[in-house]
Amino acid sequence: MIGSSSKFGWVLVASALVLSLSAETSDAQRWNTRDRCYPAVEGIGRATGAFGLGTSRARAAARADWENAAARSYGPSASRLRFAQNIQWDCKRLAVLRAKCVVVAKPCGARIRG
Repeated sequence: MIGSSSKFGWVLVASALVLSLSAETSDAQRWNTRDRCYPAVEGIGRATGAFGLGTSRARAAARADWENAAARSYGPSASRLRFAQNIQWDCKRLAVLRAKCVVVAKPCGARIRG
């Protein structure tokens, strides 16, 4: 009798372990959006400033525009440029103090770690 209850206990432990692993897998699948990327989005920024300040401001404006466009199209979880793939920047001076930056990237879902 002791042997059969011992086997039953091990079966319960093994079942609980399998269930907990499957729960972890489903959580991992739900939150691991590393490979969930969407079609490319474009962000454009224009700014003025001397000694590279215009380009820096235009780059920040392009980033903000890209993040807003990605959030509108794919939701807030895909609106971080740092999680995007295939990021391409094109910054040019338009005139003496004016600059324009364009960023194109594929938004990807936020990667939750922990």
